[in-house]
Amino acid sequence: PGDWVLKDTIHGGTLQIATGESLTVASGTRNSRLDSVTVVGDIDLVNATLRLKDVVIDGRVNLPDTIYHGYASLAFEGTQTLGGHAEIVSTDTGGYYYNTLEMLGEGELTLGADVRVHGSALNIGAALTSGAVALQRLVNLGTIEADTGTVQVLADDFRNEGIAKASGGSLNLSSANISSGSSGQFHIGDGTFNLGGTFDTTDFGGFVASGGVVNFNGTVENS
Repeated sequence: PGDWVLKDTIHGGTLQIATGESLTVASGTRNSRLDSVTVVGDIDLVNATLRLKDVVIDGRVNLPDTIYHGYASLAFEGTQTLGGHAEIVSTDTGGYYYNTLEMLGEGELTLGADVRVHGSALNIGAALTSGAVALQRLVNLGTIEADTGTVQVLADDFRNEGIAKASGGSLNLSSANISSGSSGQFHIGDGTFNLGGTFDTTDFGGFVASGGVVNFNGTVENS
């Protein structure tokens, strides 16, 4: 049909979307849901929320520019890992709200090793949808990148086991507690990397810099 429009829930199974088609979450809806689903193909959100529980995505999730008071969000229900080869891209220009990766309920969200989150005007951890709470803990095994604008990590606790990167935009790590594993790196190219909160450097994999600016706006704990 060209586009598949989601207005409620899909539970279980594999959703195979042909090249050139997409799963579109109905505009203005905040209760559309995927539960225990593998999606092979692209997903489009326009001023809508898609709730996710134990989902694998092999494709691109588009969080587009919205009207001034609109936003697109992926809302994760409880502790889970986003798996698959997923590319989540925000092309918002910013307004009253940013596009958001949020969590419905307390817990831990892990971005898998082959997940890339990037773009502009994107919050990771803020709560927007009714009933949502602040994202308690975010673990990044993949890539979080500010390449075209501002990306903000607002989780209470952020652990980087992958790559956090400012390559053309501003990456703001604003979590209260920030840590890194030995495989976790901060990459700075032609962008601005703002490091806030308390950063524990134990096992930190290091900075990889080819330009740009790093601002230490919090506490760096080297002991």
